[in-house]
Amino acid sequence: MPAKLKKHLGLDQEPSWIYTSELNVFAWPGPDLRPGHYLSTHPAAVDDCVIGQLPSDWFEMVKAHVLESQRLEQLELTKRTA
Repeated sequence: MPAKLKKHLGLDQEPSWIYTSELNVFAWPGPDLRPGHYLSTHPAAVDDCVIGQLPSDWFEMVKAHVLESQRLEQLELTKRTA
């Protein structure tokens, strides 16, 4: 993820990735959600599990890559909620 996007989400400056060939499946809301402030300094993350919204161009790119992984049968689903 580029530094500008990480800053937008309130994330640290360490390298980060979005894996578009792996999805977590879990109950929403449920025990797999963590407070957003564990990851982000974004003010909206203080009392929420959401740290922010990807800009629309980034969301569309991530979505396209996930769909491509699915089309290529390379999408791995990991069930998180027992």
